[in-house]
Amino acid sequence: MRYDLKLALLSIRRNPVLSVLIIAAIGLGIGVFMILLTAYHLLERNPLPQKSEQVYRVLVDAWDLNGEPSQGVWRSGEPPYMMTYIDAMNLMTSDVPTYHAAMFQSVMYLQPADPHPSIKRPFRVTARVTFSGFFPMFDTPFVYGGGWASASDEGPDPVVVISSETNDRLFGGADSIGNSIDLNGTLFTIVGVMDRWRPTPLFYNFMTLGLGVSPPADVFIPFHFFERMQLGNNGADMGWKRWDPGFENWLQSESTWLQFWAQLDSNEQKAQYLDFLDSYATEQKKVGRFQRPLNNRVYDVMTWIKAVTYPLNGPALVFLILGILYLFVCIINLVGMLLGKFLGRMHEVSVRRALGAPRSAIFRQHLFEVALLGLLGGLLGLGISQLVLTIIRARFDLLETLFSLDGYLLGVALGVSLLAGLVAGLLPAWRACSAAPAIYLSTE
Repeated sequence: MRYDLKLALLSIRRNPVLSVLIIAAIGLGIGVFMILLTAYHLLERNPLPQKSEQVYRVLVDAWDLNGEPSQGVWRSGEPPYMMTYIDAMNLMTSDVPTYHAAMFQSVMYLQPADPHPSIKRPFRVTARVTFSGFFPMFDTPFVYGGGWASASDEGPDPVVVISSETNDRLFGGADSIGNSIDLNGTLFTIVGVMDRWRPTPLFYNFMTLGLGVSPPADVFIPFHFFERMQLGNNGADMGWKRWDPGFENWLQSESTWLQFWAQLDSNEQKAQYLDFLDSYATEQKKVGRFQRPLNNRVYDVMTWIKAVTYPLNGPALVFLILGILYLFVCIINLVGMLLGKFLGRMHEVSVRRALGAPRSAIFRQHLFEVALLGLLGGLLGLGISQLVLTIIRARFDLLETLFSLDGYLLGVALGVSLLAGLVAGLLPAWRACSAAPAIYLSTE
């Protein structure tokens, strides 16, 4: 192998211009293919691999009898993908799920409770308003402390979980458990600092075609502070029935704006919970709500992601196929370049054949060379794709983990580049080792 590597390097150095063109052709093909594969891979990622089949998005159908939910891309026949305040609070009384949580995203203004050297005025933060079940259900990692106890939901107790970025900004990354922060004029005690958690995509905060590109919230507070502080909803809010203005009227309206998730650890628990949902819907029918036929659903994490992003899957697959076809065109061009490269040194090959080198050795040496060219082209392609993905992230302010090359994609890139080089080199290598040496020796 060392001898084959030496010959391959000598061959590349002997004709550097053609070698560079071959590497560039492979690199360009791999670069385009990997950019499109990364976009497609985003739609296939599992952001909660350890328990995605036990965590479910819960949907109940409280929509108007005479109309479909006007919910953007949501498919006909599906219940609305958000939930009313009435239904969410009623479902929170169930003891069937292992964990469950209603939630929404709001905007608050934060300032340190104590004087801070650089923060002089309140600044805007995103707040996830939720229940204690959020943290164990989604296996949220913590660097300090943890989520609040379930008793703090009912108080509600003025406790808060903050992101690691918020902790860095306020406390320089130090352990801040027990410290207080001011949110909209109310002091909250920090009980947990999340680690740098980046579920990609951010599945629990999906909206219509959104890919979940936003990071988790800056702060997390108990849900019932929402009523006490009359926080606004910074997300979708869609309903079918008019209501009178006012906060309390909004809460009692048919507006759907809350997300609801539940952890169901077994099929039996799932069946029991679906029975609970049907019983709840039946009871609501008796008081004049839930006029449509029973249509309650629970979707596990990956089913939910595919359901929400289904309009993107087709175009993403089409672009991926185009990337494969472009790579195939590059391979066809490589065949021609490799034929010219290998046949251009047939005198050398003929001398080796005349001195007793077997065809298998000649064939192996040429394949080793194209494999090396393929790997070099793959590295160039990785550089091209990483550059383009970095530009995309910067241009659209996306998370670094969203459009990036993970270990799986890196392995695919190097494997495809090696395969592309070998496929393109099979015919030229065979032609080089099967030609009669006498033809080329007699011309010298």
